[in-house]
Amino acid sequence: MEEPLADKMMNFSQDDIKYTQQLQLAMSDLLQLALEHQSAGDIEQAMGIYLNIIEIQPRHAEANHNLGLIEVRVNGALAALPRLKIAVQAKPENELYRLSYAYALLQSGTTALDSI
Repeated sequence: MEEPLADKMMNFSQDDIKYTQQLQLAMSDLLQLALEHQSAGDIEQAMGIYLNIIEIQPRHAEANHNLGLIEVRVNGALAALPRLKIAVQAKPENELYRLSYAYALLQSGTTALDSI
């Protein structure tokens, strides 16, 4: 039988918790930097930062979503679908992620079933 999450959390040391908090702060700072580059039109720099975030946290919803939006413009909607799908799967409650994914599906001419 699998150990309950609360018990697993008790097994973390203070160093583990501190490291996790520091990682989250670093991810937040990187995300903010990427957004600034994206807003300024420096798409290549923003893409590089989003890719760095995703390398560390492959299911990072916001990084996948924002990179997916860039990919829609740069490479086409079909190329962006995998990233947008990850964002929706990571945070299905986020309406913007679902709308972006649906829009890319429509633009790509594919269906949700085709993209599974």
